Amino acid sequence: MRLYPNRILRKKAARASRRDAEELYGKLVAEMINYEGIGLAAPQVGIDKSIAVISDKYFDNLDRPLLLLNPRVVKKSGSQSIEEACLSVKGVSRKIKRALQIEVETGPDDDRKIIEASGLLAIVMQHEIDHLNGIVFVDRAPFPARCWLRLKAKINKKKKESESGCD
Repeated sequence: MRLYPNRILRKKAARASRRDAEELYGKLVAEMINYEGIGLAAPQVGIDKSIAVISDKYFDNLDRPLLLLNPRVVKKSGSQSIEEACLSVKGVSRKIKRALQIEVETGPDDDRKIIEASGLLAIVMQHEIDHLNGIVFVDRAPFPARCWLRLKAKINKKKKESESGCD
Protein backbone atom coordinates (compact mmCIF):
# COMPACT_ATOMS: atom_id res chain seq x y z
CA MET A 1 0.00 0.00 0.00
CA ARG A 2 1.38 3.40 -0.97
CA LEU A 3 0.97 5.90 1.84
CA TYR A 4 0.47 9.64 1.59
CA PRO A 5 2.54 11.63 0.56
CA ASN A 6 3.88 9.04 -1.92
CA ARG A 7 4.27 10.68 -5.35
CA ILE A 8 2.08 8.20 -7.22
CA LEU A 9 -0.89 9.34 -5.12
CA ARG A 10 -0.43 12.87 -6.50
CA LYS A 11 -0.18 11.91 -10.16
CA LYS A 12 -3.01 11.60 -12.67
CA ALA A 13 -3.06 7.90 -13.57
CA ALA A 14 -2.33 6.80 -17.12
CA ARG A 15 -5.24 5.66 -19.29
CA ALA A 16 -5.82 1.95 -19.10
CA SER A 17 -6.80 -0.54 -21.78
CA ARG A 18 -9.31 -3.39 -21.70
CA ARG A 19 -6.32 -5.73 -21.39
CA ASP A 20 -4.99 -3.77 -18.39
CA ALA A 21 -8.39 -4.17 -16.74
CA GLU A 22 -8.47 -7.91 -17.41
CA GLU A 23 -4.97 -8.33 -15.99
CA LEU A 24 -5.42 -6.12 -12.92
CA TYR A 25 -9.03 -6.64 -11.82
CA GLY A 26 -8.35 -9.79 -9.75
CA LYS A 27 -5.19 -8.35 -8.20
CA LEU A 28 -6.94 -5.13 -7.19
CA VAL A 29 -9.92 -6.99 -5.72
CA ALA A 30 -7.55 -9.25 -3.75
CA GLU A 31 -5.62 -6.22 -2.43
CA MET A 32 -8.85 -4.44 -1.51
CA ILE A 33 -10.01 -7.49 0.47
CA ASN A 34 -6.57 -7.93 2.04
CA TYR A 35 -6.56 -4.33 3.28
CA GLU A 36 -10.27 -4.50 4.23
CA GLY A 37 -11.19 -1.60 1.98
CA ILE A 38 -14.50 -0.61 0.48
CA GLY A 39 -12.69 0.53 -2.67
CA LEU A 40 -9.19 0.64 -4.11
CA ALA A 41 -7.54 2.56 -6.93
CA ALA A 42 -4.56 1.12 -8.79
CA PRO A 43 -2.18 3.96 -7.79
CA GLN A 44 -2.72 3.03 -4.14
CA VAL A 45 -0.81 -0.20 -4.79
CA GLY A 46 1.79 1.44 -7.03
CA ILE A 47 0.14 0.81 -10.42
CA ASP A 48 0.00 3.83 -12.71
CA LYS A 49 -3.26 2.91 -14.47
CA SER A 50 -6.69 4.51 -14.36
CA ILE A 51 -8.45 1.52 -12.81
CA ALA A 52 -10.34 1.20 -9.53
CA VAL A 53 -12.51 -1.43 -7.89
CA ILE A 54 -15.35 -1.10 -5.39
CA SER A 55 -16.46 -3.88 -3.07
CA ASP A 56 -19.84 -5.53 -3.62
CA LYS A 57 -20.00 -6.41 0.10
CA TYR A 58 -21.70 -3.14 1.07
CA PHE A 59 -24.07 -2.67 -1.88
CA ASP A 60 -27.14 -4.78 -2.65
CA ASN A 61 -27.16 -3.63 -6.27
CA LEU A 62 -23.66 -5.05 -6.99
CA ASP A 63 -23.32 -8.79 -7.59
CA ARG A 64 -19.51 -8.61 -7.86
CA PRO A 65 -16.85 -5.95 -7.23
CA LEU A 66 -17.39 -2.98 -9.53
CA LEU A 67 -14.65 -2.14 -12.02
CA LEU A 68 -14.05 1.48 -12.96
CA LEU A 69 -11.87 1.83 -16.08
CA ASN A 70 -10.81 5.36 -17.04
CA PRO A 71 -13.82 6.71 -15.13
CA ARG A 72 -15.08 10.25 -15.43
CA VAL A 73 -17.91 11.91 -13.51
CA VAL A 74 -20.22 13.40 -16.14
CA LYS A 75 -23.08 14.57 -13.94
CA LYS A 76 -23.50 15.48 -10.26
CA SER A 77 -26.43 16.59 -8.16
CA GLY A 78 -27.24 17.20 -4.54
CA SER A 79 -24.76 16.97 -1.70
CA GLN A 80 -23.98 14.75 1.25
CA SER A 81 -21.24 14.50 3.83
CA ILE A 82 -19.76 11.47 5.47
CA GLU A 83 -16.74 10.79 7.64
CA GLU A 84 -14.19 9.52 5.11
CA ALA A 85 -10.96 7.66 5.65
CA CYS A 86 -8.47 6.12 3.25
CA LEU A 87 -6.18 3.11 3.16
CA SER A 88 -3.38 5.37 1.87
CA VAL A 89 -3.87 8.12 4.47
CA LYS A 90 -3.21 6.40 7.80
CA GLY A 91 -4.94 7.46 10.99
CA VAL A 92 -6.86 10.35 9.48
CA SER A 93 -10.58 10.82 8.88
CA ARG A 94 -12.71 13.83 8.09
CA LYS A 95 -16.26 14.68 7.08
CA ILE A 96 -16.09 15.44 3.35
CA LYS A 97 -18.79 17.01 1.20
CA ARG A 98 -19.56 15.03 -1.98
CA ALA A 99 -22.31 14.89 -4.58
CA LEU A 100 -25.36 12.86 -3.55
CA GLN A 101 -26.03 11.47 -7.02
CA ILE A 102 -23.59 11.01 -9.88
CA GLU A 103 -23.30 9.60 -13.35
CA VAL A 104 -19.93 8.11 -14.25
CA GLU A 105 -18.70 7.27 -17.73
CA THR A 106 -16.43 4.22 -17.58
CA GLY A 107 -15.01 1.44 -19.73
CA PRO A 108 -12.57 0.96 -22.58
CA ASP A 109 -12.46 3.68 -25.24
CA ASP A 110 -14.52 1.60 -27.68
CA ASP A 111 -17.23 0.61 -25.18
CA ARG A 112 -17.98 3.42 -22.70
CA LYS A 113 -20.98 3.05 -20.37
CA ILE A 114 -22.76 5.31 -17.92
CA ILE A 115 -23.21 4.11 -14.32
CA GLU A 116 -25.59 5.97 -12.02
CA ALA A 117 -24.95 5.97 -8.29
CA SER A 118 -26.25 7.65 -5.17
CA GLY A 119 -25.58 7.60 -1.45
CA LEU A 120 -22.59 5.64 -0.20
CA LEU A 121 -21.79 4.16 -3.61
CA ALA A 122 -21.59 7.67 -5.08
CA ILE A 123 -19.21 8.69 -2.29
CA VAL A 124 -16.93 5.70 -2.80
CA MET A 125 -16.89 6.19 -6.57
CA GLN A 126 -15.96 9.86 -6.18
CA HIS A 127 -13.25 8.96 -3.65
CA GLU A 128 -11.67 6.37 -5.99
CA ILE A 129 -11.96 8.61 -9.06
CA ASP A 130 -10.18 11.32 -7.07
CA HIS A 131 -7.31 8.87 -6.51
CA LEU A 132 -7.05 8.31 -10.25
CA ASN A 133 -6.75 12.08 -10.69
CA GLY A 134 -4.02 12.52 -8.07
CA ILE A 135 -6.37 13.81 -5.36
CA VAL A 136 -6.57 12.40 -1.84
CA PHE A 137 -9.62 13.01 0.34
CA VAL A 138 -7.79 15.42 2.67
CA ASP A 139 -7.50 17.78 -0.31
CA ARG A 140 -11.30 18.14 -0.14
CA ALA A 141 -11.21 19.44 3.45
CA PRO A 142 -11.43 23.20 4.04
CA PHE A 143 -8.29 25.14 4.87
CA PRO A 144 -6.78 25.07 7.62
CA ALA A 145 -8.13 21.58 8.44
CA ARG A 146 -6.56 20.38 5.19
CA CYS A 147 -3.10 21.43 6.40
CA TRP A 148 -3.57 19.66 9.74
CA LEU A 149 -4.83 16.46 8.09
CA ARG A 150 -1.90 16.38 5.66
CA LEU A 151 0.59 16.88 8.50
CA LYS A 152 -1.08 14.20 10.63
CA ALA A 153 -0.98 11.75 7.70
CA LYS A 154 2.75 12.40 7.19
CA ILE A 155 3.43 11.86 10.91
CA ASN A 156 1.42 8.61 10.89
CA LYS A 157 3.35 7.39 7.84
CA LYS A 158 6.67 8.05 9.60
CA LYS A 159 5.43 6.16 12.69
CA LYS A 160 4.39 3.17 10.57
CA GLU A 161 7.76 3.16 8.79
CA SER A 162 9.71 3.30 12.07
CA GLU A 163 7.59 0.48 13.55
CA SER A 164 8.29 -1.75 10.55
CA GLY A 165 12.00 -0.84 10.44
CA CYS A 166 11.74 0.87 7.03
CA ASP A 167 13.56 4.11 6.33
